[in-house]
Amino acid sequence: MMVAVGIALGSNLGNSKELIEQAIQLLSELSLSPIKKAAIYRTAPVDCPPGSPDFLNTAVEITCDKSQSAKELLKATQAIEVQLGREVKQIINEPRPIDIDILYMGNLITTDGDPVIPHPRMLERTFVLKPLNDIAADLILPHTNLSVAEHLKNLEHLENLQNHSSHA
Repeated sequence: MMVAVGIALGSNLGNSKELIEQAIQLLSELSLSPIKKAAIYRTAPVDCPPGSPDFLNTAVEITCDKSQSAKELLKATQAIEVQLGREVKQIINEPRPIDIDILYMGNLITTDGDPVIPHPRMLERTFVLKPLNDIAADLILPHTNLSVAEHLKNLEHLENLQNHSSHA
């Protein structure tokens, strides 16, 4: 039995486009079927140290065996990060060559330990939802009753309201 796994990728150090492409290739080797790939977006850093460069962000969906645990998959994605130059101990949100986050894993919900699935901040981040919308617009995440497309629309509406009120 296979399970769909959504993964977000980001990079803002080095040749970000090449690093993301290498990470996608390595992730595809973990997948039991051809992966779905989103477009790559350039985004401003969020909650990062001052002067951090823009990110390139994308998302992929791979398929894993249902017997694979989230912890096993996390170890595999962290190994890819290290292979592509990410330092194991980094300051949170500092510039990095590659960042790989598990967004969802079928209908799995875990709240204790690492990783938390679905990703706890994914619904607050346009840079995650926009590429995810490219490949899974109709997906209804296990902890919500809205599709990815509806979450993205709501978040963009909220951001527009905040931008209008901050310019008033």
